[in-house]
Amino acid sequence: MPVKNAVSWNALAGAHGVAGDFEGAEGVSQATPARNVSWWNTDIMRNVRLGDMAEAARIFMEIPERDAVSWNSIIGGYAKLGMYDRALDVFQEMQESGMEPTELTVVSALWACAGTGEVELGRRIHSYLASKGIAADGYIGNALVDMYAKCGSLKLARQVFYGMSIRDVTCWNAMIIGLSVHGHSCDALKLFDSMKIEPDHVTFLGVLNACSHGGPVNEGRAYFNSMIGDYKIVPTMKHYGCMIDMLCRYGEVHEAYRMIKDMPIKANSVLWKMVMAACRVHGHFDLANKAFHELHQLMPMDDGDVITISNAYAQAEWWDDVEHLRTKVIGYSASKHAAHS
Repeated sequence: MPVKNAVSWNALAGAHGVAGDFEGAEGVSQATPARNVSWWNTDIMRNVRLGDMAEAARIFMEIPERDAVSWNSIIGGYAKLGMYDRALDVFQEMQESGMEPTELTVVSALWACAGTGEVELGRRIHSYLASKGIAADGYIGNALVDMYAKCGSLKLARQVFYGMSIRDVTCWNAMIIGLSVHGHSCDALKLFDSMKIEPDHVTFLGVLNACSHGGPVNEGRAYFNSMIGDYKIVPTMKHYGCMIDMLCRYGEVHEAYRMIKDMPIKANSVLWKMVMAACRVHGHFDLANKAFHELHQLMPMDDGDVITISNAYAQAEWWDDVEHLRTKVIGYSASKHAAHS
């Protein structure tokens, strides 16, 4: 090109970043002779993608003149990395600077409010949107439903949800999971049954969680089988976790044990802990012993697990096993102490 302006340099640097060639992007960026606000924004976004928010913040502070993209990049970066308090601090600074927030700003800020439980700030953002005549639809509507649901303001979440003209699967998921997590299992399942669009794997996490905390076991089994058979969704560890939790809560520990053994993915320690604890509560001491040995193969014994199985042995009056476990724990503790000294 006979003439290269800031736009062409920024485009090239941005292309390197999108391709994942951050070293190349840095080289082009540093070679750029004329640095306008787009150059600074590209540099911020590259560091955000790398997860280096300290460097992104440093560049942000150096920008001679910030635009909405500059603010959105830094707020969105903090929110995506779970640095919600920092995201909200910068959002407040943006408002104080007189810069009008965009839809992307609002979505990031609401996401941060959901992460911190800052429902009052979320409500103020909602009021601001209403004052500007901005409808609670699309990404903004989804973010509001998610924020209110996660903060436990289910009445407001429902108002936004039912006021939306179009509800995608993300919106349905936020409402179903919000109801489920806050103990409204029946409402969560009713809402799922009224869905007008196809659910995804996240939807079924909400549904199975609702079954675990209040739905009948048969209903939970039916939803799990429907997820696999009707919607061809492959269960993840989280789906199995909901099912194991549900079965254990209702005393179906043998079924829970079989499900773990038949899983196509290797069970983690959390699932075996669930089964072991439920077996002790429901008096299935042989199965508790099996679960304990499965758990012990995955990880070293910890105090909580030892207490749980020891109590199970004592309830079953297996005093030899109590003594054997005690000897084993003492030997394990001694070897651990020797290794550290």
